[in-house]
Amino acid sequence: MAKHQVHWTFILQWMLATALALTGAVALSAFGLVFGPIFLGLSQTWVLRRHLKRAALWLAVTVMGGWLAVGVGFYLAAIATGARNGLFLLNALAAAVAGIILGLAQWIVLRLHVRWAIVWIPASVLGLVFGASWVIGFGQREAYLTSNYLTSIQWLAVGLLSGAMGGAIKGSVLLWLLRHPRTEH
Repeated sequence: MAKHQVHWTFILQWMLATALALTGAVALSAFGLVFGPIFLGLSQTWVLRRHLKRAALWLAVTVMGGWLAVGVGFYLAAIATGARNGLFLLNALAAAVAGIILGLAQWIVLRLHVRWAIVWIPASVLGLVFGASWVIGFGQREAYLTSNYLTSIQWLAVGLLSGAMGGAIKGSVLLWLLRHPRTEH
């Protein structure tokens, strides 16, 4: 861990990094499913570089875990699209499963640096459920159920808001975790 105290503005940095990464992914449409985890890993690693000795590992686990989470989450969301009832709950489930996958991947790095790193996994679930499940449903409604498609600017705003919401939840937890470094033996 770095010797300096982690300031509350870390949450704002994390929100901004996450929001910009997701906005970039949304801007790329279908290609965002591939590049989104890369953008997320790069932007979050940039924020973490002063706080974790092995911050570069964050990039690797976020990209790999992100690709797996996107694949599984996309599959579950596709199943949910065919459902007539319970669409929101199925999307929340898809986001929760994606959150578990991404949270587990990132936990691999966090456990090397902070005490109580296991808290990151439920934080990741909450961040994705509240930051992404409504976006999944919104996209399904717009793409499949109506003929009123959002403009590119509106989708960018959705990506920005989604990233800020998830980033606020996960950034708050990460701030707390970084303030509790693992003690060296």
